[in-house]
Amino acid sequence: MTAGVIDIGSNSIKLLIGETTEADIMILEALKNIAPIGRSTFLKGYISQEPINLTINILEKYKKILNEYQVKQVFVIATTAVREAANRNIFVDTVRRKTGFEIEVLNVGDIVYYIDAYISYKLKDTYPIHNKNLLICEMGAGSVDVSLLKKGFTVMNAGLALGSLRFRQLVGKIAGSKEETTEALQEYIENEFSYLKRRMPR
Repeated sequence: MTAGVIDIGSNSIKLLIGETTEADIMILEALKNIAPIGRSTFLKGYISQEPINLTINILEKYKKILNEYQVKQVFVIATTAVREAANRNIFVDTVRRKTGFEIEVLNVGDIVYYIDAYISYKLKDTYPIHNKNLLICEMGAGSVDVSLLKKGFTVMNAGLALGSLRFRQLVGKIAGSKEETTEALQEYIENEFSYLKRRMPR
């Protein structure tokens, strides 16, 4: 079976085309294009027209590549930048009308579920994931997604407003010295992790 996945992230759009073999998945194509959707979402609260147009152009290019590989099964997902946008429904509808792609907007639980599944698959021979406790933390451009597993069962999912793109925007807003900027960043990060600690089971 051949399938494709398109990941619309906060700072880039990725395409992965894979084919199943007897024991594993063989990657046929892996592409990445910069599309800073989160830049407008995290600053203005909505996705502006320029990143919408850029997204459509990139997806049209990916569509041609998928057709070249004759891929029939395609999954298109979007994460933090689309999820937090006030006009997310307009964005999803516009992309569907222009490209034919149906976007599934993932919440924190969905994202961590796929990460958990991938890690379980990758570590099945080296780490007894169903016999031990595991803390998974994934950092992207727009968020840090955290999952706590107890012997293979999810105990907690949490999404923190931390990410490389958010940090760059925060630094751009601070009109102070290097020390003041560092202090503001540290305080921002500590506040987010304080929230996480309050939610974490003992």
